[in-house]
Amino acid sequence: MRKVLRFFPCLAVILTAHAVEPGTQELAVNPDDIASELIARDQLAGQWSFPLFEEWTIARKKIQAETGLSWTASYYAVGLGSFLGNGVPVGASGDFTFQGIWKPGYRWVDNPTELRFRIRYRHEIGPTSAAELGPEIGALWGVVDGFSNSGLETPDFFLRHQFKDPNIELRYGQLSIDSQFGGNQLASSKQFFLNQGFASDPAVAFPRFGAGFTALLSLDNGFSAGFGASTVQGTQTGDQVSLDFGSGAFFTALQLAYDYQDHDDLARRFQWLVWQSDAVEDAGRPSGYGFSLTYEQAFSEAGEKGFARFSWSDGGAASLDYLLTAGYARPCGEKDLAGIAAGIGRGSDSEKEIQAVFEAFYRWHARDNLQITPDVQLLVGEGFTSGPGIRVVAGVRFGITF
Repeated sequence: MRKVLRFFPCLAVILTAHAVEPGTQELAVNPDDIASELIARDQLAGQWSFPLFEEWTIARKKIQAETGLSWTASYYAVGLGSFLGNGVPVGASGDFTFQGIWKPGYRWVDNPTELRFRIRYRHEIGPTSAAELGPEIGALWGVVDGFSNSGLETPDFFLRHQFKDPNIELRYGQLSIDSQFGGNQLASSKQFFLNQGFASDPAVAFPRFGAGFTALLSLDNGFSAGFGASTVQGTQTGDQVSLDFGSGAFFTALQLAYDYQDHDDLARRFQWLVWQSDAVEDAGRPSGYGFSLTYEQAFSEAGEKGFARFSWSDGGAASLDYLLTAGYARPCGEKDLAGIAAGIGRGSDSEKEIQAVFEAFYRWHARDNLQITPDVQLLVGEGFTSGPGIRVVAGVRFGITF
């Protein structure tokens, strides 16, 4: 397989399958996937009362009808502070994202070739970004996923083909592999938990994005099988690693899963992921491998859901040797959402320090397109930079979608 990947240095292959009956809640779709973002935007119950946003919506629908181009844009900002240590270090960042799907042949075929794209600009607000707060206080993994100072990036720019019989999806181009592997329905730092242990998986050495090719096979019996690989272009911490597609550094993964429904037609999912990451010598990044086991389920049709996951790694490519996490979220009122989660992990460096985290959030929909989310995290364990082995990280997330 390594020889094949070196022969196609700009390609990755992903094979993932799941089957969920119509009308049930599908757990396998990552909430940060481009299609998921567009669906969430279209499901907004109302519109802004401001003329500018109403005109934007009308123009978007007209362009989609005429050209097959559907898009959404968003801006999220996070501000966090750490308490109970020496001083009160703070960090804040913003993320502007423009993403969409273009179907140039939608008038002639049922499943046209699509161009999917995501362009984002991440910046710090003040002297320190939100992503830098975790390392500053000595957290073993990020107190927030993303929200760095990485500037302008194009993590997704790929073509997608869909075939009905058998049900196969093909993708190739620039892509984020973690949008299809190792995720769950609460894995989004923009929508749910901020901490990287819940929004991503720091015990898996996911590159932030890479060049690749993808293939998706869906089975009717609920079983899933997936294989994937991606060139390593950036690490989870936000550092650029390698833009040389011919460097031979790849992240590869195999994923198996089973989707089914209980007697109330509520979705359940078991997922197993194994992965391997090549070393990147120029960046001092070692090779590594590992696995994760995930279980998630919907508790009600209203959107109540939860997950549990255990991840293990070896070799130092990931920041943790192991991580055990669990999270739960439920609707509050008509549109708001509250969530709680807990996790414990051990660092992969020579110190082998252990830390635990507890997080709670309340996502308030001030308007259909506007979210304001207070968030608090309790971190306990070894290795903090100063003071006692306990920290409280509190802050707020602001998000607007249009």
